[in-house]
Amino acid sequence: MNDIAVRIVFSFFMGVCIGLFFFGGLWWTVRRIAKAGRPSFLIIVSFALRAGLALFVIYLIAGGQLEKTLSALSGLIAARILMIRHMGRIMQYGSDEFKGNQP
Repeated sequence: MNDIAVRIVFSFFMGVCIGLFFFGGLWWTVRRIAKAGRPSFLIIVSFALRAGLALFVIYLIAGGQLEKTLSALSGLIAARILMIRHMGRIMQYGSDEFKGNQP
């Protein structure tokens, strides 16, 4: 593979990692809203941290190159699709968390 292809593939996989962090953090936030003393504060801070970190890392990865930016964003969208499928399976088939058996 030539150099640009390696960089695009790397950007894609970094986008997947960013997406897993972003949507995993969203899942974590949603699960804790009911128990939070100040849910609006939790939502705002969680979004600001997740979005800020995701944008910063994409900015670092892309280095001002459109191809790498689009590749990283494609990876982020791929992570979203993976998370939706994974969480859908958990909710459909159940887990201890959804059965009320929380530790």
